[in-house]
Amino acid sequence: MAKSKNHTTHNQSRKWHRNGIKKPRSHRYESLKGVDPKFLRNMRFAKKHNKKGLKKMQANNAKQAAHSSPTGWGLREEREARVRLRRGCWHVHEKQGGGFGLPGVPGSSLRPCLQKQPLYLTALHAALQWDSFPNKGLLTFRPK
Repeated sequence: MAKSKNHTTHNQSRKWHRNGIKKPRSHRYESLKGVDPKFLRNMRFAKKHNKKGLKKMQANNAKQAAHSSPTGWGLREEREARVRLRRGCWHVHEKQGGGFGLPGVPGSSLRPCLQKQPLYLTALHAALQWDSFPNKGLLTFRPK
């Protein structure tokens, strides 16, 4: 009788994971290994003395420095406009209409914060006070 089973993936997964399944390497910058040394030397000099490219790079760096801060939190105005919230509180989804949503009110909804990162409200939402909410008794989670 002839063999019926020719291939199986038994033990293959273990073998694949021995050295870890890695992401494919990026081909954006090709390796210069094995390239003619004379050509490489010339390329380095060309890069070094490229005045136009240097000016462009300096302009881009200046633009980035103007838009970022040392802390990496973006523009100062944006930082001041944001108010930090604790995890586990309710927050507004901008797509769901303005203001904190209330049960039974269409177009506004309450959703729990599920992200691990701290959540932020705009200054407009932060300006809303708890006392200005109608039907406070219906809400189970008090926003801080």
